[in-house]
Amino acid sequence: MAKNTTRDQIWNATLQLAEEKKDEGTWSRRFTWEDVVQRLEAEPSNRTIRDTLSTIAEMGWIKKSHHQGKYEPLEPDNDSETNGE
Repeated sequence: MAKNTTRDQIWNATLQLAEEKKDEGTWSRRFTWEDVVQRLEAEPSNRTIRDTLSTIAEMGWIKKSHHQGKYEPLEPDNDSETNGE
């Protein structure tokens, strides 16, 4: 049986948030690591959350906002470029 690790839960919560917010206005598209934590069963360390969010951003699933500590979904026209479609 597959493990449901803390990082798996962070990935899942982050991708759900990004999907929910992708069609919202510029300001309401952004989310913080605290928003991700609210969706988790247990609270992981801040380091684990930030490291995982950085990995998700580096892999092209979300992007870091110009506003410190915030993330946002990719623009729709960037989705196919970063995800290899």
